[in-house]
Amino acid sequence: MEKSKQDIRNQIDAIDEQIALLLKNRFALAKAIGKLKKDSGLPVKDSSREESVLLKVSALMQEDDEKQAVLQIYKAVIQECSNLQK
Repeated sequence: MEKSKQDIRNQIDAIDEQIALLLKNRFALAKAIGKLKKDSGLPVKDSSREESVLLKVSALMQEDDEKQAVLQIYKAVIQECSNLQK
C-alpha cells in the first residue's frame, strides 16, 4: 500500500521535531564548551575539530548530493554553535 502525501509529511514533521530537540541539546553543549574554552583562554574556533565533524557526518551519507547537503547543513550548525560560544 502506497503512503499518502500526508503520511509522508507526518513522518517529516516527526523527524523535524527530533532534529530540533537534538539541536537544542547540541546548542547547550556548545555553550558549555564555550565556557570551558573561555575559562582556559582558548579560541572559539577549532578548525581541526570542525573538519573532523564535517568528515564524520559526510561519511554517513552514501550519495554525493546527500553528502553535499549534509555538509552545507553542518557548516551552518557549526557556525551557529560557534556564535553561541562567544
